[in-house]
Amino acid sequence: MLKYFVVSFVALTFSNALSAETFRFCYERWKPFSYLNDQGQYVGESIDLVKRAIEQSNITVSFKELPFARCIAAVTAGQFDFVLHSDKNEALPFVPVPINDWKITLVFHQDSKLNNNLLPNTKVMLSWDYQYPDEVLQYLLSNDARLVKTKYYAKDDKSTRLLFQHLVLKRVDAMLVDRAWAEYKIKHLGLPLRISPDDVYIEPQFVGYYPNGEAKAKRLERLLRQALENK
Repeated sequence: MLKYFVVSFVALTFSNALSAETFRFCYERWKPFSYLNDQGQYVGESIDLVKRAIEQSNITVSFKELPFARCIAAVTAGQFDFVLHSDKNEALPFVPVPINDWKITLVFHQDSKLNNNLLPNTKVMLSWDYQYPDEVLQYLLSNDARLVKTKYYAKDDKSTRLLFQHLVLKRVDAMLVDRAWAEYKIKHLGLPLRISPDDVYIEPQFVGYYPNGEAKAKRLERLLRQALENK
């Protein structure tokens, strides 16, 4: 009888181990949605939603912070299962459950007289890492803006301050930014900048997934919907 119990216990444990899944997420630092805090914990509104969605399931989860373009490439290659904050502008398929919004807006020097009705030849800085919606690019072109592309990956306060120096020192007239991130950083760093009261465009954000990972994507979709319904 004891032998039967031991064999059964081992078989059950092995079965549970086989049924367990690991969901590997890649993300770019984007406060307040996804970041590594001072205690070395992965936190933020989007990460917290993912954790809440899977907490009652037989799934383990891991996160890795990388520049967004590297995340997209790594998920495409199958090195990760999912990337946070993907949308219709990327080539990856995505789980059809919005997890937050990308509120694309403009930020100006506090002394600037500009608003969202840009003057011709206004120098607007934007990131070459992101695939902006066609509506945003059309808006810039229709205003005859001069586009200045640079890298927006700002992993800490020092690199964020250096990024905004282009605007503080008036090397450019405006920067295309995410509203939530810019509001947090400008206030935190005490920068002499002003955010437009109006958004240029709002783009829902999703979880992109490895093209051959439909099964995991379907399971994550169910879990996310349940978590949002029970919120």
